[in-house]
Amino acid sequence: MIDVVSGSAGAIPVLLNVGKTYGRDDLIDLAHRHGEHLIRHAQRQHEGVSWDTVQVPVTRHLLGHAHGVAGIVTALLELHVVSGAQKYLDCALDGLRYEDQFLIQKYQNWPDFRLNEKMQSEPDASTLQYPLVWCHGAPGIGLSRIRSHELLSSQYENYAGLKSQIESDISAALISTAQSLQLQDGIENRNFSLCHGICGNAELMIVAGQKLQRHDCMESAEEIGRQGVIWGGRQSKPWPCGIPGAGQTPNLMLGTAGIGYFYLRLYDPDTVPSILIVMPSASFN
Repeated sequence: MIDVVSGSAGAIPVLLNVGKTYGRDDLIDLAHRHGEHLIRHAQRQHEGVSWDTVQVPVTRHLLGHAHGVAGIVTALLELHVVSGAQKYLDCALDGLRYEDQFLIQKYQNWPDFRLNEKMQSEPDASTLQYPLVWCHGAPGIGLSRIRSHELLSSQYENYAGLKSQIESDISAALISTAQSLQLQDGIENRNFSLCHGICGNAELMIVAGQKLQRHDCMESAEEIGRQGVIWGGRQSKPWPCGIPGAGQTPNLMLGTAGIGYFYLRLYDPDTVPSILIVMPSASFN
């Protein structure tokens, strides 16, 4: 398996984090074996590298943090920082090249290449979808790019245009995600889940507030928290979760456990770490 949700890209930062925290070199070594697995399964084309990550029909390899290229890129960069191995950096930069060719400025977002009912053959602008959730689209990619920005800071002088590319991606993700959190149509029909709900989108704003000193982004996340308290807490209504038609569910990514974690993040973001992107210490040396 490859992706963040169920594969090597998700295992790598956890193994590095636990390995460093508890002095477990065997876990660091295991993280490197997962990195080798990612490199072996990278599929190369003239525009970069990508990975076959899901068992559903797609028109191209997926983009994004949870199931696509962005999360894999960040995992490889974590390994590069730990080891200094050029192979991880090279593969990560090729992944960035693949993913960034599909950024659509009109939407400030990246498309979802899973097949949908509108697609009859090769997808075009009229048939592609541009979801704005953690698992697909700008919110998750924005989290990956903020972490990549942190991990690549020592490399910018060696790669012309890389810093501006990463910063442009972050800007696009923040613009489109902020718009998704405006909730002009109210909160009644929106789910609060981490995976594909507004709590997951708000996590990008929390991380941007922390890492980029974007106080406006943190305020956007806090406003979502306030609206949730007013709508659900004070009215004693069940929290809208991420499984359509299933009501309230006690689940981390789709239900109330994740919603509760979102509120812990708002309460103390410096102590309560993100669970939507695991970020080991960048100083392993």
